[in-house]
Amino acid sequence: MLKKQWCLLQVLDWELQRQLVPHMKEQVPLPGIYDPDFIAANQDTRADNIIKGTRSEQVEQVRQQIRTFKEEQKVDKVNKSTTLVQAISCR
Repeated sequence: MLKKQWCLLQVLDWELQRQLVPHMKEQVPLPGIYDPDFIAANQDTRADNIIKGTRSEQVEQVRQQIRTFKEEQKVDKVNKSTTLVQAISCR
């Protein structure tokens, strides 16, 4: 799933992308919140991995995803930064 999107962003240097592909090829991103007010209009047809429900239900699901991640990875904190997801080329 990620690999399809990687070629769209072209954010990382090609050599770094090449090195990351083996580590990322099996990764599947968690669904996220889609808000058309913050996304370019041409992105709406590609937004297919989204959390359904009210805004409050969506936020609670993201919070639960973070709690689950922290438990599974045995970490105390998770940074609130933009994810590297989709940043590797499909070459």
